[in-house]
Amino acid sequence: MITLSPLLISIAVFVGVVALVGGVAFALRDRSAAVAEDRLASFTGQGPARRQGRKDTPTLLTQPLDEAPDVFEKLLHRVDRLKLLFEQADTNLSATTFVIISAGLAAGGWLVAWLLHSPIGILPVAAVSMGTMPLMWLLMRRRKRLKTFASQLPDGLELLARALRAGHSLQAGFGLVAEEMPAPIGTEFGRVFEL
Repeated sequence: MITLSPLLISIAVFVGVVALVGGVAFALRDRSAAVAEDRLASFTGQGPARRQGRKDTPTLLTQPLDEAPDVFEKLLHRVDRLKLLFEQADTNLSATTFVIISAGLAAGGWLVAWLLHSPIGILPVAAVSMGTMPLMWLLMRRRKRLKTFASQLPDGLELLARALRAGHSLQAGFGLVAEEMPAPIGTEFGRVFEL
């Protein structure tokens, strides 16, 4: 029988708890950006204006239950947000492939912990920690891409400003930045240029 050292068990539990807390924090993070988008949409006339003041704001007691968002609707909204995360991380994964990989890794983590004759409490921790690995990879890839974009932005804006001073149109300036700058800023300016 294989026995695990208390240090290895402690590390596995720590990694599992960190992955679980990170996943819950990601799922429940603040949606203040959505509020700003709603306000911008109301100013441009593309969406319904939010009600102003506390009198008109519906509360839980005044809102009918039929209008309350369903748990499954919220889950589907999260899947739509996952597509945005894929785009920001610049990956070609689909949501289905991502879920299959996560589920496979979770099952593999459970199986490895079970084959090592781990205590029952370690099995779900191993499954959760392995199942959240693709999400952590995706978030790290997104963070790295955004950091690279932020470091390239001053040079891209400088190139755009030089193109405008030379007499080019704004659209031609975007095209110049897309051609001359490396990814990710060249890719993003290229998307704007193609619009």
